[in-house]
Amino acid sequence: MRILLAGCDGYIGYALAQNLLLRGHSVYGVDAFYRRMNVKERGLESIIPIASPKKREEALKKLGDFQFESFDIAVWYERLAKVFREFKPEAIINLAQLPSAPFSMISPRHANWNITNNVCGLMNILWCMREYTPESHAVTLGTMGEYSAPNMNIPEGFFKVEYEGMTDILPFPRQPGSIYHTSKVMASDLAWFAARIWELIITDCMQGVVL
Repeated sequence: MRILLAGCDGYIGYALAQNLLLRGHSVYGVDAFYRRMNVKERGLESIIPIASPKKREEALKKLGDFQFESFDIAVWYERLAKVFREFKPEAIINLAQLPSAPFSMISPRHANWNITNNVCGLMNILWCMREYTPESHAVTLGTMGEYSAPNMNIPEGFFKVEYEGMTDILPFPRQPGSIYHTSKVMASDLAWFAARIWELIITDCMQGVVL
């Protein structure tokens, strides 16, 4: 299978790229290395030593059919569209998201960058799917933080609502507690729109910490 992996340098993306290649899939990786840049901005280092992007790329190419390009999918739509036109991915995995709630709350610049990256990046992926690979399947990561901690069980995204004698199946209410989590709610709504209106195939995985 041809798989486009956005965010392939991340803590999930790099391990996933290795796994997919070892299983015989063709992988096209895209990453702008923002996670590395954000860590350096705060004057920090990763707890676990991380190889350079070049060494990681070389290692992945030894495992199988791997291509890589570095650019921001939230900004460079035409470059992303070119990948879709030429590579024709059958599956798209979107891990190109800024993951830190505290980072998103540092300043207006950080907040706006977080929203732009997480929402516009997915928007460009969905638009490319609509234009070039409408039969492909996209997997993107939401978060249980979209729901906060309501005093009731959270269903699989939707629940039955009864109001004034009428019923409907609606998304479970979101209650984000940070700019980051708000951006994830916006991205989930965008994915839901694309699935309903454009009839794209999208899986939004609500991942969270298990205690």
